[in-house]
Amino acid sequence: MALTSFLITLPCFCAYFLADPFHIQDLFNIKAQYLTPGLWEMEGIKFWSALLFETPFALLRSGALHLLMLIFALLIPVLLLYYIAKAYTLSRRRK
Repeated sequence: MALTSFLITLPCFCAYFLADPFHIQDLFNIKAQYLTPGLWEMEGIKFWSALLFETPFALLRSGALHLLMLIFALLIPVLLLYYIAKAYTLSRRRK
């Protein structure tokens, strides 16, 4: 079932990354992803509340969440194959 889901979502991921170019340098320039004016000049609780509010949007802009989703999409079939092989070897030992 996981392999079927992967095969269905893989073309969607490919189309998304081809339509919206992903630049690896955006992951390392996080400060530029925060668009709140004057964020870095704020102090105290005002800074932390603005930073925490803006962080999910900055992660979406940088592509970090897209990269994480792609890693999980590639990891699920690998884990599935591992568990299939493990179940197969355990069933062969019991016979």
